[in-house]
Amino acid sequence: MAEVKITWKDAEYVIPDTRAFQIGERIEEIAPLGEILGWLHQPRFFKMARCLGEMLRFAGCKVSDQEVHAQLVGSMGKADDGDNFAGAVFALVDLLMGDAPKGGEGKIDPEGKPDAS
Repeated sequence: MAEVKITWKDAEYVIPDTRAFQIGERIEEIAPLGEILGWLHQPRFFKMARCLGEMLRFAGCKVSDQEVHAQLVGSMGKADDGDNFAGAVFALVDLLMGDAPKGGEGKIDPEGKPDAS
């Protein structure tokens, strides 16, 4: 897993790769990966705020979920802030998928057998 960086109010917070597993587990308790992926088409701002708040606090930021939520909904329509939080959603996905094979390596066929190649 790689380190995760989140910018909050002009400060950058970092979750080192050595602690990514712990925050990944906490995030999955709030929202599993499939749900997070669905936020790209159907956002759930309260859960998104909870996940991002958990990540920020884990990285040392003093912030409440309510503050994160206000920033999320307040940034809608503003390119800079909206992109920042969209990036944070992708950071969540990357965090939860950190150890998954990339580029089709180790694919499993529909019958559950490992790829022979």
